[in-house]
Amino acid sequence: GSMGMNLIVAERLWELYSEGHLEECQSLLELGPHGLGVASGDQKVYLNFARSRFGNCEKVREFETNSYDNDGNLHYMAQRDFYRLFGINEYRSVDLLDEHADYRANLNEPLELDRSFDMVADYGTSEHLFNIGQAFASAYNLLRPGGIAFYSLPVMGMIHHGLYNIHTDLYYSLASAGYYEIIKMDFFHSMPAMVVDGRMEKALDIPKGD
Repeated sequence: GSMGMNLIVAERLWELYSEGHLEECQSLLELGPHGLGVASGDQKVYLNFARSRFGNCEKVREFETNSYDNDGNLHYMAQRDFYRLFGINEYRSVDLLDEHADYRANLNEPLELDRSFDMVADYGTSEHLFNIGQAFASAYNLLRPGGIAFYSLPVMGMIHHGLYNIHTDLYYSLASAGYYEIIKMDFFHSMPAMVVDGRMEKALDIPKGD
């Protein structure tokens, strides 16, 4: 995965939502602010996604109003409003250098906050941290009991990206040790090419918007 949300992550969120896993998820912490990634130049792809999944309801119209400028371009922190589509109304992020982060901290070190979250998400931060095990520990410690950890991280290849590939055995080991129950495990590949030539939209059945 790359730094930032993408359409496959959005689809997995939709699956969790439609299957009822997000019913008690009101708050979310992202490890690194993850913007809505657009590689194809089609800034409206997330709006089209929202319309195709939720219909043209009030919360979708609010997402359009709050997340796009008059030229149809996404605002930098549009993920905050995107999460609201799924009932996640409180968004926070942590990063050492990004000025948009709510908490400024080095994720190589233990992260201690005065609260917990219903969900912790990481779509491409941990593989860049030398002390990657601490990032996983912090995520677990900041989840409320029964909360959801959502990871989209590289498994293989990407030899010039980050410091680590994270094998599936790590997730299964965390589950077998009693830290988590695995809800979903999925793989995708060639994401940049799929985004650029439009195969991802076709695979996820996202119609072209106006």
